[in-house]
Amino acid sequence: MSQNTRVFHETRGFSLKHSQVKKAVADGSLMWVVFGKTFRNATPAESFAARQIQAEEREPLALAECHGLKVINLPHLYEERQLARDANLFAINCENAA
Repeated sequence: MSQNTRVFHETRGFSLKHSQVKKAVADGSLMWVVFGKTFRNATPAESFAARQIQAEEREPLALAECHGLKVINLPHLYEERQLARDANLFAINCENAA
């Protein structure tokens, strides 16, 4: 099917591109009446059910990808702080020598 094909909204009387409707159906906000010809708005219950199915099928996030979770490598952090301290001392000594 061509991506430029227009698809008609059954109840409100407007049309959208087939690809736009396909994305909205995948999101759960629209439903096909006749695939590739007409579509309609999903009821809240249908939309909720579609999103529940998507959530169940989705792969869980890896621990490092969880929102707000910070993983700190403490030995590396201490090493960076020591290097920064040494650099500051070196810069101070260079200024005093000049």
